[in-house]
Amino acid sequence: MIKTRLIKQLGSFSRYLSQFAYAFLAPLTLFAVLVKIDAPASIFLLCAVPV
Repeated sequence: MIKTRLIKQLGSFSRYLSQFAYAFLAPLTLFAVLVKIDAPASIFLLCAVPV
């Protein structure tokens, strides 16, 4: 019973890490694309991410 609980917890934790990676990489990717188009706007958007 304890093993199955730990396996279930690890499964939910791995989903959390993958979503965290997406949430971390999305603003950086947006910044990398937009910096070539409009640098001041992309810097503003990157600074506004934590807000």
